[in-house]
Amino acid sequence: MAVLYRHIRLDKNEPFYIGIGNSKHRAGKKDSRNSIWHNIVAKSPYRVDIIMDNLTWEDACKKEKEFIALYGRIKDGGTLSNITFGGEGVVGLKQSEENKEKARKIMTANVNNPEYMEKVKRSASINGKKQAQHPENRKKLMDASNKARRRQVYSLQNGELKLWNSLSEAGKYFEIVASDIRRCCTLGYKRKGVQFSYDGNFIINLNCKKEKHYARI
Repeated sequence: MAVLYRHIRLDKNEPFYIGIGNSKHRAGKKDSRNSIWHNIVAKSPYRVDIIMDNLTWEDACKKEKEFIALYGRIKDGGTLSNITFGGEGVVGLKQSEENKEKARKIMTANVNNPEYMEKVKRSASINGKKQAQHPENRKKLMDASNKARRRQVYSLQNGELKLWNSLSEAGKYFEIVASDIRRCCTLGYKRKGVQFSYDGNFIINLNCKKEKHYARI
């Protein structure tokens, strides 16, 4: 399924980009953007609005064209940094029916082979335990977890913007667990009326009519 999103520049409170993607994560990414988009972002902070989700790719392409036509491209006197009129994206290359059939036959044969499946399970179990028990891997996992908790995060509540030195620091102040704050930064949800962001650009999920609650405090 696809999503339709827009980027709003906060200095003028106007949309400057309309896009589609096969996940909400694409809406917040900065890579693969054109030079006009980057010039705007260099001048102003922005937020990401998820306008529609759970769309078929065909419907997403149609809506993208409609919204680009609504706001207009900068080169046409509008506000959008979009280069094209939209609707030309592709989800991915399609495999030939012949290759699909070959893959299905191989997978079916393997799944129906008890000896093969037993080897797969045994190998996965052994490798997983070895990797998890290895001292260096345990240390890497702990370091990654601690680094994530020490990451700086912005909060926005009733128009007040604050910068915290870590997720834990923000969590203690708002009485919200760090894992909830991390999800809010990624998915654009509020928690206890507070929005969170790693870079100060707040993603707002317009299709979320109420706050998401993940863990009990």
